[in-house]
Amino acid sequence: MSNQLPVSCGLAVILTVLCAVPGKSKFSVGQYPKILNETVGSNVTFYCSFPFSRDVSTVRVSWWRDGERDFLQASSDSRYHFEIRNKASAAFHLQHVDVSDSGLYYCRVSNQDKAGQGSGSRLLVIASPNSPQIVPTVFGTGSTIFLRLACLSGAFHSDQLSVRWFVNGSEVLSGIRSQVEPRPGQRFEASSYLEETRPVRNGTLYSCRLSYSGRQVEVRYTYISGTEAFAEPDSGVLPWWIYIAVGSGVFLLLLLIITIILCKFCRVGRRRKREHRCVQHMQKPTNFKMAYTAVDSSGPPTGTKHQYVEKKTACPPVPLRNPQKNNKPSYASPQLRKQQGRK
Repeated sequence: MSNQLPVSCGLAVILTVLCAVPGKSKFSVGQYPKILNETVGSNVTFYCSFPFSRDVSTVRVSWWRDGERDFLQASSDSRYHFEIRNKASAAFHLQHVDVSDSGLYYCRVSNQDKAGQGSGSRLLVIASPNSPQIVPTVFGTGSTIFLRLACLSGAFHSDQLSVRWFVNGSEVLSGIRSQVEPRPGQRFEASSYLEETRPVRNGTLYSCRLSYSGRQVEVRYTYISGTEAFAEPDSGVLPWWIYIAVGSGVFLLLLLIITIILCKFCRVGRRRKREHRCVQHMQKPTNFKMAYTAVDSSGPPTGTKHQYVEKKTACPPVPLRNPQKNNKPSYASPQLRKQQGRK
């Protein structure tokens, strides 16, 4: 930080001298946003506004970062992209930011005999420890099983990181050793260790909670005797076996519904097929001529000498077709019972 101060002051003096050259006047230059908080890998844009200019070709916009001697150049870093958006504003696009890109950025605008610079935009790139893990070490035999747990965080942008341990939901206040170490790229990594001095029971749940910048992330570890213990982050996602159970239940329910529907269609199909056979049975053959009468004379006459009623049956017998036989019509003579009374 002490080395950056003279550089920043020197650049500020140069800009002040340039702006103070006779024949050049100052004008107001604005910058926005004032503060940017972004995560590693995201893209950011700084904006610079200046007085309206009729001829944009005479406008020159330069960007620099506080603490550096030279202006930023697109040729020096492929992530830098500069543009003059319109006759009153410009932009600086920085892609795939990293923790080392954090800092204060300024823009300077010159237009013929006028010049001005903005008040700066501060960028803070956050590398959250989104991938912590618990590394267990089991020692002992039989009923005297002991554990030593190490909670390791991912690379972080600040050393302001706290680690807390919980056993079955209760916070552990003693027997914990934590440390934060610097890493390349202006990052830090935290590590915390918990050692159980008493035998561990089967199914004991351990939680390591990391807190930073008003946020927190938690990873859990469950000890299971006789099998490999497992650790899982508290990301709000249910265990995998729950999804399998729910999926199997839904599949069986759909299978049952499909089976019921198919059974209904089979019943309807059989009924229609039976009706179709009956209709075919009722139809006359094309090459068979037969006339028949059915007379019911058991009842008393009503205004006529005899009352003839045609008997209707569901499926009357149909004679077999034999085109070689005589096709003369045959008649059925029903048995008639003598009517009592006047003829």
